[in-house]
Amino acid sequence: MAENHIKKAIDCNPDNPSYHYLLGFTYSIQSQWGRAIAEFEVALDREPDNSEYLRGLGWAMHCAGNKAKGLAYLHRAVDLAPTNVNILTDLAAAYLSDLQFHKAREYAETAVRINPNSNVAREVLANIDRFQRNLGRFGKP
Repeated sequence: MAENHIKKAIDCNPDNPSYHYLLGFTYSIQSQWGRAIAEFEVALDREPDNSEYLRGLGWAMHCAGNKAKGLAYLHRAVDLAPTNVNILTDLAAAYLSDLQFHKAREYAETAVRINPNSNVAREVLANIDRFQRNLGRFGKP
């Protein structure tokens, strides 16, 4: 239902980047990465230095399999908003998915330090610990 309402809003005002961002976010929740990427790109075309739009595009690209480009967008986002817990957490999760524990931990710990009450940041940090413990049991570094 949200998708239909957002599309109606876009029909009324197609130049509003926040509507495209919201539609991209909706597609991300549904793991429709190609559609999400297209909407985030429209939003970024209108506001190229919006850290939240960069975050959305970076996460969608990373999840779609273009990990290097996704990380590049996420890094652009964190450069613009270095204390944004959502961006830091996305970077941590992205690096964790690539088993780059040191980088994942660095971003997750920074996110938790900035907002100790962030359940998502604490969960990502706990996942890093869990992954490392489990890999250690199998003789991996």
